[in-house]
Amino acid sequence: MHSIEGSLQVHALRKFEDAMMQGRIPDFFALARFVGELTVNGIVFATDLEGVLDLLFSRTEGNDDDHAVALCRFLSPIVVAPEASQCLEALSIVGRIENVLEEDAISQKIQHAGAGFVSQTPHAFASVEQRTEVYGFGQEANDYGDFNEERKESDARETVLHYCREQTSHFLLSRNVTQAEDSFQKLPSRDRHHLVARLVSVALSSDDCSDTTLVVSLFSLQSVRSLCQSRNSFVKGFEAEIVMLEDTALDVPLAYRRMATMLHASGLTQNVVEDLASRITIKENSARDRLLEEYLSVGRDAGDTAKSETAYDDNDGLVSEFEENVDIVGDADGQVSGSDEGAPSVECAFAY
Repeated sequence: MHSIEGSLQVHALRKFEDAMMQGRIPDFFALARFVGELTVNGIVFATDLEGVLDLLFSRTEGNDDDHAVALCRFLSPIVVAPEASQCLEALSIVGRIENVLEEDAISQKIQHAGAGFVSQTPHAFASVEQRTEVYGFGQEANDYGDFNEERKESDARETVLHYCREQTSHFLLSRNVTQAEDSFQKLPSRDRHHLVARLVSVALSSDDCSDTTLVVSLFSLQSVRSLCQSRNSFVKGFEAEIVMLEDTALDVPLAYRRMATMLHASGLTQNVVEDLASRITIKENSARDRLLEEYLSVGRDAGDTAKSETAYDDNDGLVSEFEENVDIVGDADGQVSGSDEGAPSVECAFAY
């Protein structure tokens, strides 16, 4: 290792340990992610992290939310790396997280953080079976006691997730809301939250702000709202992304605004949104308050739009100001398109 890399390794680890021991939480979180990035780039090695990881995991098992968040921040860059599976194995992460999730006393925040975190990273594990065995994904509350039944359940869930990934990709390419509505109808009610989760995840991380506008147009349909109402599909679908929203905002500065816009489009009540916001894995209330502030702002802006003057087309038919300003037009096949000329950005779709 070159001297500059060695100095960076020593300095970063020392600063990280100091922030952890002194309780400087913002620095603790930021440095946890930085150390994770150094690990991915081969500057920090598994042997350098033994003491740090021992402390992170032991305090997470002891129900310390701050150390659980820091652990998630550390793992964030690792699980998206091409060599994620090998890196997790070298750090013994899978077995350690299994021990954490087996603890009866851990808080719901830690449970949501762990489950939400790994549910979005199937490629980070060597196999679907390994992921299912550790985290219980694809298993019902009952103990089947039969390996074949568990395997069928796991395979069925993976089929649903694959369908959701395919349909989301097709939707973003075709921009066809009618076909996306059909995708919801074809899924059993118990599985619709997976499609919601995939759409929300992709819209949040997309470099194209019009993707969020597209998802908003889909969630706004009364037919989709009705389909997602029976089993709280919207709540379950939003939950995993909301839990990690503060972390997402580090890479996507407008994540809060995008999330608030999609929440408003789904028609969830303010009480439900407040409950979801309380699950963000930050001990202080600032993250929760930030999401609620954006959500209420979207609602106020939408109310102002509804009161404003409507425009008439050449046939004297009513055209909503939303359609006129954002320029979202649906053709006979349900195709949605949007022109950039004169249109506000998606983050301001309800703020004009």
